[in-house]
Formats: sequence, C-alpha cells, structure tokens
Amino acid sequence: MSIPGLRTAKGLRDRSFEILCLVGKPQHNIKEQVLFDGSNEQLRNELEKTRKLSFAVRMLRHKFTIKDVNLNIFNREAQLAKPLIRLFQDSPGVLAELLPALSKCLDAKRKVKSTSLEATLYTAIRNLIPAVNPENGLTIDNHSMAEEVKEIFPCPIML
Repeated sequence: MSIPGLRTAKGLRDRSFEILCLVGKPQHNIKEQVLFDGSNEQLRNELEKTRKLSFAVRMLRHKFTIKDVNLNIFNREAQLAKPLIRLFQDSPGVLAELLPALSKCLDAKRKVKSTSLEATLYTAIRNLIPAVNPENGLTIDNHSMAEEVKEIFPCPIML
C-alpha cells in the first residue's frame, strides 16, 4: 500500500510521521508462529506470555489517567509527539530512546515543510509586500511574483 498523495490527503500526512522501512529477512515470522504445528514451541509460548502480560497490564491500568507534560513544541508537532511522551514519561529508559527519535522525525517534517511550494510562495509574498505601491492598490502582479520565486528556489524552474 502506498502513501496517499499530498493533494488528496494533506491533513492525514500532516498528522502522521512517514517511517521509511527496509526489506529484511527476519529470523522468525510471527504469522507463521500463530499456527501451532509443534515447531518453535518455545517461541510461541514466549509470544503468548507477552500477549497475556500486556493484556493484564492494560486491565490493571485502564482507570488511571496519564499526567500531562509541558513541552516546548506547539500545534501540529505537539499533537504528534505529546501523546507518546506522556505515555512513557515514567519510563526513563524508553524516554531516552524516544526523545531523539521524535526529534529526528519532527526535524524531517520541518525540513519538508520549509522547502514546500507553500513556504516558498509565503516567502516570496513576504518579500514583495514592502514593494507594494498603495497608490496602485495593494496588489502583487504575477510577473513580480514569478521573478521572486525564481530567486528563492535554489534550482531553475519554469514558470
């Protein structure tokens, strides 16, 4: 399954991280362990034990509320990162691995946004606003906009 295009699912892609995956050859396939054929019984028992333990923890903690945390990120970035940070705030080992990973993902999203067409158009308009002549009306013509975008983009584009 591929990721929906930016035109059709911009909101969805804004609210999620894209995680790049590589093809590998795992030692065991969990789907094959579900079918009990007698082989790898120890691995199957370990999987069942983990499943039962996680269910027991869920049952014991279902009424507890998760404390809020104060972060130095806001808006969409907070919507993405805050739930995970809140969930693992009492687990220093997990948090030590989680925070750098979240930071890397947020930096990647910031980089994509800063090089987007919308960011370039915003910069171009912001640069052209001081040059707008109030006597002719508060307008920016297409030619000056195209020239400004050409100056901002690091590579040549056709407009």
